[in-house]
Amino acid sequence: MGKGKSTAEPRATHALALHTSPVSSVRSLVSTEATSESRKKLISAGWDGLVGYWDFLLSDGDNAESGDEDTETPRLKRRRRANGDSTTGDKITKVRPALVLRGHTGQISRAILDAGTNGKKAYSFGLDDHAVREWDFESAGMETNTKQSDKAIMDAAQLASPNLLVTGNADRTVTLFDMREENTIISMTLNGHASSVSSVAANPNSPFLFCSASYDSTVRIWDARSPKQALFAMKSKQKKDGNAGGKLLATAWDGSIIASGGEDGEVELMQSKANGE
Repeated sequence: MGKGKSTAEPRATHALALHTSPVSSVRSLVSTEATSESRKKLISAGWDGLVGYWDFLLSDGDNAESGDEDTETPRLKRRRRANGDSTTGDKITKVRPALVLRGHTGQISRAILDAGTNGKKAYSFGLDDHAVREWDFESAGMETNTKQSDKAIMDAAQLASPNLLVTGNADRTVTLFDMREENTIISMTLNGHASSVSSVAANPNSPFLFCSASYDSTVRIWDARSPKQALFAMKSKQKKDGNAGGKLLATAWDGSIIASGGEDGEVELMQSKANGE
């Protein structure tokens, strides 16, 4: 067997400090702007009710300041020691958030950058205050739209269809929000899960297809044009004792493969040919 190209060992290069409570969401966006090859756009959300927007160059930018390993948090240093890594000599670039977005009251479950505007807008979702908030970065992070629902939102995703958001909720429902509708809060409510919906994911190849994973050990595929029931329901594989795999906590869909993972510590792949055409 020939020798393959070696891969450099991952190491910490940047420290993005903001949150004072657990960070519940980190999302990035690949910029399509011709001049932004090395520009990184990220959004974070936490249980402290804060949303952080990061827009910086890997080579020190306006929101970066150079530092060294002494700027690492005690937790990171302990982790590096536990892994047998050196805790001296590594340079860490500290990056300040371009914007800190305040508006939620309580824990935030998810924040995402709007793909349709190349990250010039974002959405955040409240676990405690049940709100869907829209932010405009071209207006200095102004909150431009808020949908105040009655549901504790556990996860959210953006469909390929512009302005259409899907959420998984603690009350066992899946909901759709059309941010263009001014007089409607929830555009559609989908029922079928027997327990809380912990994760949702959009099909990148269809403007209307998405899936949801639940504590009821099932993954369901939905079509926003057919809201009465799920197109398919797939049960997590059974264990040798005959019991299901337990609560599902995460899911992802690349258009053909649906991945799900849960409290049993396993990741399961499911083949899907749904295309929404």
